[in-house]
Amino acid sequence: MEYLLLAGLIVLPAIIPITIAILLQPTDGLITRAVEIAKLRADKGLSTQPLFWLCIFIPTSYFLAFGIVSWNGYSLSLDAAGLKTFISISAVPLGLLSLSLPLTVIAASFHSTEQTARQIRNTKSIQEYQHQLRKYDQEIVALNTLKLITVELGEAWKIYSTEYAVELFRTDEDAPYVATYPLGEGLFPIYDSASAHLSSAPFEITSNIVRIYMRIKGLITTLNENNRNSILVRGIAVSEADKELRLLRDNGASNPEVLQGRWQEIFQFSCAREAHNLNMRYEANSLKNLTRELHDLLEIVITETNEHIQRNTPVAPTPPALE
Repeated sequence: MEYLLLAGLIVLPAIIPITIAILLQPTDGLITRAVEIAKLRADKGLSTQPLFWLCIFIPTSYFLAFGIVSWNGYSLSLDAAGLKTFISISAVPLGLLSLSLPLTVIAASFHSTEQTARQIRNTKSIQEYQHQLRKYDQEIVALNTLKLITVELGEAWKIYSTEYAVELFRTDEDAPYVATYPLGEGLFPIYDSASAHLSSAPFEITSNIVRIYMRIKGLITTLNENNRNSILVRGIAVSEADKELRLLRDNGASNPEVLQGRWQEIFQFSCAREAHNLNMRYEANSLKNLTRELHDLLEIVITETNEHIQRNTPVAPTPPALE
């Protein structure tokens, strides 16, 4: 019997608080509840941790259990002799009660460590998410830049084709094309500001885009040269046609239709002659060849770029679930 009492004295002060803590847990399953009370939740305060309170109540339970045994046969006496007797017979219970202090300090230290580890994990998760988000933004900007470049090229080509190239190809082969097509400055602002993003595109697409813009610059140079020669040719032709018109009037010609027809005849003849003298047919041939090359190259660039954008459009990163 004494052995049973001793076993109960040793076991019950720990079993009872632990059992109460297990029963108070809101989760289902005995094992799950037992595991929960042994955990230190970093997302909750120390005062809500079952393990912290067990570090207080278990030593208190041992204090009361061993105290009852130690105090058996004694009566309460609130004087100096009674206090001295209480201290002498309560050495073991008080020693057990004092264990609550280091145990709670240890539990608080473990809880603080777990909170620090949780904060580190959350910080790493946030940093990784921010890194993925920056990478996603860079990829989106690069793809959008490619898309805008194809739009810029397509619209510029549409304007050039309808306003200039149509009439260019109506001229005979190896014949000059006397026409002006004014060009402004900064025709391709998107491409001029996109060099930093083109490096992330596949080499074939980047090389074709660079090639097409180099060909366009050659086309613009040839167009400007043809514009200057066309202005010069037309100026000479107008001067000679006006001179012929004055001679006809001086000789008595007055019919407006006849005068206008003769003016147009002299103008066209002078344009053809001066264009031939300036070898403008070479410029017309260069414009046609560049236009054909750019037409084919532009189709390749737009097709390859659209396929690349469809294949490589990234998915936005999911924000981390913080602990």
